Amino acid sequence: MAVGGAYFVLIVEVPEGRRTVTNAIVYERGLTGWAPQRVIRGAGRVVPVRKSEIVFARTAGRAQSISYLDLARPDMPETEIRRVPGRVGSLLWRPDEEALLLTFQPPDGTSSEMPGALRTTKANFSLADTGELWRVATLSLDGSFREERCPPALTGEMTWAEGGRMAGGIAREERGGVQRYGLAVWGPGEGPVEEVWLDGCDLSGPLTSPGGRSVALVASSGGFGPDHLEHHPYVLDLVELTLRPVPTDREVWAVPQCWLSDTRLLATSERGSVRTLQVCDLSDGTWSERDTGSSVLSVSATGADRVVAIHSGVGTPPYLTAGDLDGPYEERVESSAPVAGLTGRLERHRVVLGEVPMGYALCLPPRGVRARGLIAMFHGGPTMSWCDWSWRWNPWPFTRLGFTVALVEPPMSSGYGTANMAAGWRAWRSGIGAGAVALVEEIRTRHGLAGVPLLAMGGSFGGYLALHTACELDVRLAVAHASPLDLSGVAYGSAALWSWVREYGHPLHEGPLYAGQSVRPERVRPGTRVLLSHGMADHLVPYTESVRAHRILVREGVDSELVLFRDEGHALRQPGVVADWYRWTARACLEAAATTPGQDRFSSVDMGSD
Repeated sequence: MAVGGAYFVLIVEVPEGRRTVTNAIVYERGLTGWAPQRVIRGAGRVVPVRKSEIVFARTAGRAQSISYLDLARPDMPETEIRRVPGRVGSLLWRPDEEALLLTFQPPDGTSSEMPGALRTTKANFSLADTGELWRVATLSLDGSFREERCPPALTGEMTWAEGGRMAGGIAREERGGVQRYGLAVWGPGEGPVEEVWLDGCDLSGPLTSPGGRSVALVASSGGFGPDHLEHHPYVLDLVELTLRPVPTDREVWAVPQCWLSDTRLLATSERGSVRTLQVCDLSDGTWSERDTGSSVLSVSATGADRVVAIHSGVGTPPYLTAGDLDGPYEERVESSAPVAGLTGRLERHRVVLGEVPMGYALCLPPRGVRARGLIAMFHGGPTMSWCDWSWRWNPWPFTRLGFTVALVEPPMSSGYGTANMAAGWRAWRSGIGAGAVALVEEIRTRHGLAGVPLLAMGGSFGGYLALHTACELDVRLAVAHASPLDLSGVAYGSAALWSWVREYGHPLHEGPLYAGQSVRPERVRPGTRVLLSHGMADHLVPYTESVRAHRILVREGVDSELVLFRDEGHALRQPGVVADWYRWTARACLEAAATTPGQDRFSSVDMGSD
């Protein structure tokens, strides 16, 4: 997050024992370049408010503490402005009123819509299927707090508009259970609430231009039917309330990240397995691409032509740069600490199978080391790709043990165009799964790996593909974390039911389609060992899905192990838990690749430093 031209703030998660804390590191530009100025412990959100001033939020019990700091005065202590009860969603500065605009949820989830008999209970009252209740408030730097009127069914996304108005994401349920997302624009008085919808699309990610006249949005098309998912950038004129598309290559999903000026927009887009920077001049609709050498994780503008960005790659841990979009770009500011055991070689490959473009990254052991097995690692999503460094699903601990790891990008992986996306839409098993299996076979043949043991792993949708592969090929070990297998059952129990309905229709009416694209654990081939894990606080895929799969596998005589993590959600985030998961999985990989049948299971595995 840039603060004027002399400062920027980096949010980092720092391991402390088996957990993490979130800190903000402030960097200042001096005569010799950028250097850390101070660390703000516990700050998870930072907002620039003036040239050198920031506001930040940190958790304080069941509230969020909002505090102020002037970075130009290093001897000045932070000042708490106010504590906001519950959880803060959006937090932004509106320069026209010199105040903060925020969305928040009270800790008890109550609202004016709560039925009277339940108003004092610790219950969440849902408006249809939107699932969450958000309020809107204006907070001045002197601590005065004014709750604003707001439309129902806010999503929590918020931005500001000129003339004292606000704009926030809203949701509505349409016929058939399809949930759509739009934008509401309203003022603080009793005037009308204007709603903006785009037929067949969901609007999200609002970003207000510096002058407050325009909002950049992402329009996600696709719904129940033949049309697959696409992302398109749009600009909303806040005075005329008209939406217009930003011309772009349909094969490249450009996602707005920030404004450089009132007429220049900075976006990211994926091409293959690299996320690049794109600059759009809205005055003539032209785009220019900036080659940054590696994928861009996030970016923030420090001026009309200067940005700070976080980069990474499959073989490159995150690093921070500052640069000029119109001149020499990269000035490396900070890099991740060296990663112990980061050994091996990386190759990128693109292929076309059945007229569908796909790709994969091959992570190889050091030269001269014969692969003891091939691990097919699948990403989640399914609309994702292997373009970033991942601490959670990382191939290099396994190459260190002598495995070749293929990071598979099957149909519906982002960055491969409309043909790739269309091949998997509404066809997770018959389209994506079939393509994934074909790609794994292509990798084995092309790289001489058909004779080594095959293993498969992934999280969420990646685990779905790992178990599907174990149904179709002779897989020695399948590792699946928090994986949706029975699609109808998962959809009903998921907080993201709207996402399932958007693609497959409502499970009440489209049961056969859901069933046909589900993975049936009883079809896992004999001889496969399975490791299942799940966080019990998962609100996207109920943990009982892994319990169900484990019981079916055991009934069928499959060697299945199940681990449940009481304090984890959909993804494992606690460093100690992640380290334990790697050791458990690595030991099973070595056992699966053992050449001697019945070889004793390994009692310990050297995975290097945590």
